[in-house]
Amino acid sequence: MEVAIAFEGKTAHNIAINVSNHKSTMRLSVLLILFILLTSCESNKSSHQDKNIELFESLLGQEECQCLNDIIVKFDMFLEQKYGGDSDSNLFRTYLIDIESTGSIEFIELDSSQYFNNNLFNTYHIEYPDSIWIDDSVVHAKYPSLPIEDTKIPRSPNEESKNILINKLFKIPEISITNISSYFLALDSIKSNDTLIENYLETKNAVGMIHSSIMVSGILMYLDNGSEYFCKRIFVMEILENYKLWLLTNGNSQLASPLLLGKRKIKYNID
Repeated sequence: MEVAIAFEGKTAHNIAINVSNHKSTMRLSVLLILFILLTSCESNKSSHQDKNIELFESLLGQEECQCLNDIIVKFDMFLEQKYGGDSDSNLFRTYLIDIESTGSIEFIELDSSQYFNNNLFNTYHIEYPDSIWIDDSVVHAKYPSLPIEDTKIPRSPNEESKNILINKLFKIPEISITNISSYFLALDSIKSNDTLIENYLETKNAVGMIHSSIMVSGILMYLDNGSEYFCKRIFVMEILENYKLWLLTNGNSQLASPLLLGKRKIKYNID
């Protein structure tokens, strides 16, 4: 004879089903809570980034903000033309990976007179040495506005190396920033809220122009959907600042080519 175990009118089979349903409900509840928490975190991150962008653009100034946004639009169009405008992929990431693998950079063409004559870019003072002389085995270079001479030691003591160094020194300018752009000041104002910006400015203050390989690797570390706004602007502006310097020095090969980023240290500091 079969005996059915019952509890408050329910059989063991009913109870097993209820327990199973309860576990499923609990599991769904946990998953739902996790989803809500993750969504909330992502929403807070997005809101935080939106506030950074809003503050950055307000500090940048209306004219400079419009100028920078125009440049970014041109850059985005360049990426779409280069990679076929695939909206399902991150074109900027693909572009950076290509640079990392090939070591070469393709970039947009801009009218320097249209974009460089505003406070979006730094103002520089550039001067070349007015005298160079040899003291024993040391070559000295004096720049007009510098109180202290810039001393260079030749790699070898023979006269030929000294002459080569002297010729090079006459072609290498001293570069200092006379007016820091609203772009860098705006970045500096929000750096405490963004690790990417903080690390970028620390590197910029330490070395001046940043070499392309370092720039690309650094940006790829931070690049995601939420950070693309600043990643893209930092990359584009670094190239254009270097290009402006290249133009100001008449394409001096001893400084840097427009696309190499980082042959020369600039006296650079944001207080």
